[in-house]
Amino acid sequence: MDWLSTQNYQCGVVTTYPHYPQWKIQSSYSGNSFWYRTEKKRFLSSPPIEIYRCPHYIPSKPTGARRILSDFTYFVSAFFQVMRLLFRKKYEYVFVVAPPLPVGLLGLLYCKLKKATLIYHIQDLQIDAAINLGLIKSRWLIRLIYSMERQILTKADFVSSISDGMIAEIKNKFDREVILFPNWVDTKVFFPISDKASIAAKFGFNADDKIILYSGAIGEKQGLINMLHSAKALNKSSHIKFVICGSGPYKDALIESAKSMGISNVLFLPLQGTTSFNELLNFASIHLVLQKRSDNELFMPSKLATILSVGGLAVVTAAENTNLFRLITDNDMGFAIEPENDLLLTRTIENATISDNENIKKNALHYATNFLEKDNVLPDYFSKIIHSQKNGITTKITKCKMPDGKPEKKKLTNIFKLIFTGSYFIILFYLVFFIGRRQGGHSYDINFVPVRNTLRELRYLNEIGRFNYFSNIFGNILLFFPLPVILKMYLKFYKFSTVILISILLSISIETLQYIFRVGVADIDDVILNTLGACIGYYFISRSKKILGVFIS
Repeated sequence: MDWLSTQNYQCGVVTTYPHYPQWKIQSSYSGNSFWYRTEKKRFLSSPPIEIYRCPHYIPSKPTGARRILSDFTYFVSAFFQVMRLLFRKKYEYVFVVAPPLPVGLLGLLYCKLKKATLIYHIQDLQIDAAINLGLIKSRWLIRLIYSMERQILTKADFVSSISDGMIAEIKNKFDREVILFPNWVDTKVFFPISDKASIAAKFGFNADDKIILYSGAIGEKQGLINMLHSAKALNKSSHIKFVICGSGPYKDALIESAKSMGISNVLFLPLQGTTSFNELLNFASIHLVLQKRSDNELFMPSKLATILSVGGLAVVTAAENTNLFRLITDNDMGFAIEPENDLLLTRTIENATISDNENIKKNALHYATNFLEKDNVLPDYFSKIIHSQKNGITTKITKCKMPDGKPEKKKLTNIFKLIFTGSYFIILFYLVFFIGRRQGGHSYDINFVPVRNTLRELRYLNEIGRFNYFSNIFGNILLFFPLPVILKMYLKFYKFSTVILISILLSISIETLQYIFRVGVADIDDVILNTLGACIGYYFISRSKKILGVFIS
């Protein structure tokens, strides 16, 4: 986005609060991350970037289920922000980065209503990996995910991904053009430094020490326990020292493992600033890029780009039949070895510390400079998109053309749809989060037992008041009554089961956000009443097709 701003594009970013890789809100935002926030990043001679931060659930220990919940709450939170942007000046291009997959639907919604161009960039095939590993087993959920993916990938104007391997995987599923957009690196920020002695002194090392460095997120999937096993095997070589630099949910457990193994040649460092990180990368003798065994090594990890840009010597774990293995070996820019093989990793590290690897380092720097440099990658990528757009060329899958109609009538209908949809969600947003009775900071109240609260309030009807009691019941029903009308306007396949599923998911999302931000009570009764309202709305539509006419057709 910074680069686009320097090209005089007016940019906005819908995102969350900084929390990765620690899985904890950064201290500068810790007291203000429970609601929406708008910031402006300003430049001396370029347009400012507007940053729209959305609150969502961030688990301290990101298990599979909790990560899914985290992505889902972000999707709901970002949805309301996108609805706000519909009533502001139009953005001509919408660039969506996945995962998470559902945010692509928000991009589609904005582009459909504002007639913008959708660029959908796939950074990781996270869903495919989760399904292949058996983390997602529900058949209906898998069908829903693939249906969602099909909608996004067939309707996006442009689709891109970070490697030839991932592009091939996408093309196997969808017959369409996919643009290569690799993980790039700024070689003005990460570059070779010749004065290694001063760097050694800064970090407390000797000039002749051999530093084996891992830098990046510290999670279980990296298989960093193998690095500790190698460190223990080489513990007697006093000049070989292992450094783990970074943060993540697995770091504390890894430190405890190192202590229990009695290893004295492993140093844990926190995240470094840009200048210090470049210095550390330069001083390292060997860089470890570790992953557990997987058949899905389809792309070059982003951390490898910075290693190559300083001319670093990388030892990468990748199976022989993968794209990552071929990338390293074909370009002779590192060592690619079998994953989760402690003995082979130790032997490779030991041999690399005594070998002359200057040619490999030169090849690494050459590859980064020619194929990953930011000032080469970004202009090439965006010029392809803008050139195609100016010449009326898109990479969409061909669709059937709509029959000729009256353009003016269609335009007025679309405007009416936009006004109706926007008004509904603004009112919904106000009623569930901002209305006076919801302000004042409730405690974390939640009820999972159906009808319990409704019956309890009925017993205390005189104290609560008839109006308050019945307005809560009928208000929850009426709140979702218009939702089927909106779904009918935009869904190609409109079925009762689809309406009910979307209604339940939306209602659960609202209750989850109310619980997180302490605005109202998260109550299963509200979900039931909201869904009942959607059922009544669906029945109304099915009986009123002639009355609603063009509006819902």
